[in-house]
Amino acid sequence: MNTIFLQVTAGMQFDRRPEINETWERENRKAAEGKVPPVPHGQLGGGSYLTKQEVRDIVEYARSYGFEVIPEIQSLSHVEYLTMTYPEIAERPEDTYPDSYCPLHPESHQIVFDMIDEVIEVFQPLRYIEMGHDEVYTMGVCERCKGKSRAELYALDVNKIYDYLKSKGLGMMIWSDMIHTFRPYGCPDAIDMIPKDIVMMDFIWYFRTREDIETRLLDKGFKVIMGNFYSSHYTRFAARSAREGVIGAEVSTWSHANERDFGRYGKLYDFIYSANMIWSEHYSDELRWTMDRKVAALMPEIRARLSGRTDPFRIEGRTYQPLDLTGKTTASLRDETGAKGRFDLTGLPKGEVALKGIPFHIADGVILVEAGDIREPGYPSEVEVSMGAKADRLIFLHTCSSDAPPRTPVGRYEVVYADGTTEEVSVQYGWQLAEWNRRHAAPLAHSAHRHGGYVGTYPADPMWQGKTPAGEDVTLYGLEWVNPHPGTEIRAIRIGASESASDAALMVVGITGVR
Repeated sequence: MNTIFLQVTAGMQFDRRPEINETWERENRKAAEGKVPPVPHGQLGGGSYLTKQEVRDIVEYARSYGFEVIPEIQSLSHVEYLTMTYPEIAERPEDTYPDSYCPLHPESHQIVFDMIDEVIEVFQPLRYIEMGHDEVYTMGVCERCKGKSRAELYALDVNKIYDYLKSKGLGMMIWSDMIHTFRPYGCPDAIDMIPKDIVMMDFIWYFRTREDIETRLLDKGFKVIMGNFYSSHYTRFAARSAREGVIGAEVSTWSHANERDFGRYGKLYDFIYSANMIWSEHYSDELRWTMDRKVAALMPEIRARLSGRTDPFRIEGRTYQPLDLTGKTTASLRDETGAKGRFDLTGLPKGEVALKGIPFHIADGVILVEAGDIREPGYPSEVEVSMGAKADRLIFLHTCSSDAPPRTPVGRYEVVYADGTTEEVSVQYGWQLAEWNRRHAAPLAHSAHRHGGYVGTYPADPMWQGKTPAGEDVTLYGLEWVNPHPGTEIRAIRIGASESASDAALMVVGITGVR
């Protein structure tokens, strides 16, 4: 893991063309107010932009850790940030957000060159700038471009920008989809019209997982980076990555740049997993679940470093209070009725057990709660468990009965203090837990899930993974909750059902207080 691509778009201050930033901010603000549709890629820069010095700080910080920082300037396509600023250069100006500029308009390249100059000034790139050129849906429709082939127009734009970068001593990277043969908007003939030392970011492999589509690029002499690389979906990695001309892989985020979204879409997990695939000469697809356990073991410390808190598994001098849920359970460890989705937790260890160093008391049953307004409810909507002690943190050991749409509430914990005040902890599917019989970090199979290949349980860790007697996977998740009032005694914990429309029911196996 030695390279960071930063998409610039309108997210950096441009002194030569401040109107780009002004328009970007204005249109994103209007979109937030509901006055216009959402701006494409409007989450970049939070809908605003960073000063040049702020960008320099990021670049210098990354370089202090040995990263090469490669800026990406979207050009030709995905240029709504330019066409809403300069509508005269739009290929189809009547669109709400024109997606491409006219490559024959005299102003188009001058705007891009001005941006390149300022990006070079700020980033001081070592070797490359990534110039986009992917998904050019609109070409050859304006008066200047009519009658010209898509391949001719595409190659003209690529070559002009390539020559400009070369004059600055820099190489060019672009996304490769336009010169493949199977995208309906593509112009595959352009493959023979552009320089072969352009590095290709090959990201549409997920539309042809049975083919090694990079062969077309390698055979023409291009170097290739596996773009939008996700370990959840990339096939035959070991053989394909070993081919001459394949120089790396790149995991994309396509979300707000913050810990919550990176965690929610499984990106922090995939950064670690994919980096180890790419680094090792001995990676094998058969090692996925071995590697998953290694990556999962790293996540508590990664979360702790990002939050500035101490990893709960590494606290010195800690004491624990496992709560005994015997007498409070509402369901057996096995349910074959299907009333709330069949489950089988009979393989769990019983009694006083330590999971990843945290002691729990596991009863011969679970606390299962469900909403009271469903048809034929079979379980209570709330259960109260006494505690009578202070705690700095609580660790909830739980799972749920079935899957649900991501971020659907499946339950809640209400912490009741001795002074009568309360704190509520929401439990959402795909965030704090997943269904009982889903292997931790199991990829969502369809390529539609490629940008978020895992149902992320970023705040919660797989505390116990095992099998049913029939061989099904079983996963229990441990959710750490930091108590905002550690000096006040916790009288009780209420375990409540959610009023959402989901069939998924919260199932609690253990609760432990940490001091």
